[in-house]
Amino acid sequence: MNIDCVGCVFAQFDDSDKQSGCDADRLSAYHDVDEDFVESGKYKYATLSGLCNMKRPHEWRKEVWSYAVVNSVLDFSLVGAARREIQTPFACVVLYGKHNTMGQLKHTLQSLIRTKYEELNITVIDRKSVGLSVTTTITLCREEFKDSNINWSVNQCVDYNSTPEQQTYKVLKKHKYGYYTIIESGISIKQNYFTVFDNIINTDCQPLLFSMPDDDQLLFTVQSLLYKMIKCSSFSKLKDTLYATVPEGVDNNTKS
Repeated sequence: MNIDCVGCVFAQFDDSDKQSGCDADRLSAYHDVDEDFVESGKYKYATLSGLCNMKRPHEWRKEVWSYAVVNSVLDFSLVGAARREIQTPFACVVLYGKHNTMGQLKHTLQSLIRTKYEELNITVIDRKSVGLSVTTTITLCREEFKDSNINWSVNQCVDYNSTPEQQTYKVLKKHKYGYYTIIESGISIKQNYFTVFDNIINTDCQPLLFSMPDDDQLLFTVQSLLYKMIKCSSFSKLKDTLYATVPEGVDNNTKS
């Protein structure tokens, strides 16, 4: 575990070779002024109260600089390169049910594409075409995602007795992503939807358990471990289930 800043390319030092800051602005989150320092060579590095996923060795700087030069990357920065490497991945399920129209599905997919969020994997769960061909759904997705780098797939419901909650759980449990987002066709998300959460986790260094709107829209993002633990059996009761699971007093529901 990275419990100190020894050897990190982002460490800043004062005239006495004692660490005084961090180019990635992480000391304010993980180091108190009264905490100890650890010596390495002639430098004194800060000790940290938590794991810092921005810690990078000096060898890494050479690698990313070489990549930037070879590929003519504009506006390159070391902090920006490290920040992109830790961007939070989201596995997203779009529910396309019997009551939804193809226009509603298209509307939701377009709003997801407009986020331009790189670490996004989208699965359309097609419950409208049970027993039928999903060619139309696949054709729509192929057309909408043709100019995007987003990973996508279509999952057809083949079990007439399965519920949307059961099928969603089967799809999501295969993903090793840290967060899941579930959205119903017809709903449009904000362009900065995923970026807001990523900034909470990786810029503010704060925990994110779940987020859902105050209205009855089927749109929520939840920490994957928490979702697997509760094994959601009812989307309509999900908010009550989450609040009952998370310890009292925890600021758990982050507004998107």
